[in-house]
Amino acid sequence: MIDSTSPGLKREKRGRTFLIPWPGPAIFLIHDTEEILTVEQWTILNMDRLPEFVRSFLPVRTLEFGIGVALILASYLAICLLDHRRLKHGATPLWSLWATSLLLANALTHTVQTVWYGNYTPGIVTAALVVLPYGTAVMRLALKEHWIRSHASLQRMLLLSLFAQAPLAALSLFLGRQLSMLVPTG
Repeated sequence: MIDSTSPGLKREKRGRTFLIPWPGPAIFLIHDTEEILTVEQWTILNMDRLPEFVRSFLPVRTLEFGIGVALILASYLAICLLDHRRLKHGATPLWSLWATSLLLANALTHTVQTVWYGNYTPGIVTAALVVLPYGTAVMRLALKEHWIRSHASLQRMLLLSLFAQAPLAALSLFLGRQLSMLVPTG
């Protein structure tokens, strides 16, 4: 599915691909800043429209969501550091590709949610304007560099990411909620 020793990292191409992991966390932070700023009010206003199993997580407070985002961002930065080292040794940025795939799946989910609810959902603006173009560019490069061997492999990766991103988001919300209880309120 993913080629861990890509010939595309040889010679002059290595310099261009060496920086691939690092824009991801910045894109994630831009996207999630929109969500942090809007999620609490949106969940309060739309709670009755959401599926019952989602309501048990609601309302989502800004602090707990922000803590969850910080946990994901820390994980993303660790992934980039790992892949930065992998690229130095001529290997594929495997974990960054998975992280980008998850980010892309999240953007697709925002698109579906916006169509489903017929109005704004937190994250849709940056999903459309920032995440989708970035994720598409990274996946095109991954195919060109043979980091991902085929379009079918890319489709499987995105499908797995679509299924994985909701439980990962739920876990970050759960941890954010638990950790937010440690923060004194005034």
